[in-house]
Amino acid sequence: MSWPPPVDAAASLRGIVEAFQPLLGRRLKAMTWLATSADTPDLVSDSLPDAVSFSGGVQLVFEGNEPLFLTWTRRYPYLLRPGREADDWSPHVLDRVQALTRSPWGGLEDCRLVAADIFSGSPLSDAGRGVVGVRCALVADDGAPARLWIGVGGDDGLREGDDLWVGLVDPPNVAELEHLTRLDDG
Repeated sequence: MSWPPPVDAAASLRGIVEAFQPLLGRRLKAMTWLATSADTPDLVSDSLPDAVSFSGGVQLVFEGNEPLFLTWTRRYPYLLRPGREADDWSPHVLDRVQALTRSPWGGLEDCRLVAADIFSGSPLSDAGRGVVGVRCALVADDGAPARLWIGVGGDDGLREGDDLWVGLVDPPNVAELEHLTRLDDG
């Protein structure tokens, strides 16, 4: 067997597309960071940054849809994927932090998802064309745009990694990412 194992890039992309397509045009009602206990203190600090990295998952709740749980694949190379908390983590391992009640993240509440751009890491990376991140374009009732990134990586941005990177701003390595496709509600 070769190392790293081959990436099923088509399945990686298909899973993310199928997860985000039905959410287009819907309002974001809740976002929960599900973090391991070691990472939770950073997510509940008084001065929360506009980008965070932690081990665990992210749950997005859009009006009229089942919650979407995002985490990473369990084998290398680590890619972003939809899943189920009960299938991916042992019971009681993840703490829950309601992200939309915290500044500066609260501005996302009730914003409508208008597009999702899907990215892979560098074409030369071990992830090949597997999905490492999604940039959600949202819009508030007053027309103000908002952005939400969710991907695998760490403090240095999106890349193959066994942590999540979630941000309201572009990751530091955005220029290195490869845009795979755009989903929009138009």
